[in-house]
Amino acid sequence: MLVDPYAIAYWSALNHYGLTEQIPNTVFIETTSRKDIREKRIIGIRYKIVRIKEHKFFGIGKTWIDYDQINITDKEKTIVDCLDKPQYCGGIVEVAKAIKSGEYDKYRLVEYTKKINNTGVIRRLGYLCDYLDVDINLPAINTRNYLYLDPTMTHKGPKNSKWMLIVNLDERILGDLE
Repeated sequence: MLVDPYAIAYWSALNHYGLTEQIPNTVFIETTSRKDIREKRIIGIRYKIVRIKEHKFFGIGKTWIDYDQINITDKEKTIVDCLDKPQYCGGIVEVAKAIKSGEYDKYRLVEYTKKINNTGVIRRLGYLCDYLDVDINLPAINTRNYLYLDPTMTHKGPKNSKWMLIVNLDERILGDLE
């Protein structure tokens, strides 16, 4: 009721699907609607409304929560959204846990990655799949600039020339994924 169209997304969707053991204290909602309200607190629950471009609003299904049917991004779209905006899912480590789980359709994940049209998503997904030894067929990247693997972390780290990323996360953290 806060915004229409909408879908529960990011960290909230990761939690719903059991792809993270973290319980977010905010409900993340994505929308294409222009709303002045970015955050709202209702009965002690914080809602964060994230506006996205219309071409990024896809991969949405319905699920039941108690007696209400709600819109929620599917697993693959949730992973792509979190790679696009890691600040809304607790950082890249939470996305890595979801990828490591293998509980998603790899072909749909690649299709969504192409559809969202963001080389940062391709690069982050490619790096994480390489690191986690997940076989996936991603489109080639053609860029000269480097992005941060996790924009929420420190802006220092070694460069990965294959994926054109600054790996600003201690790989031991990724190695400790549960």
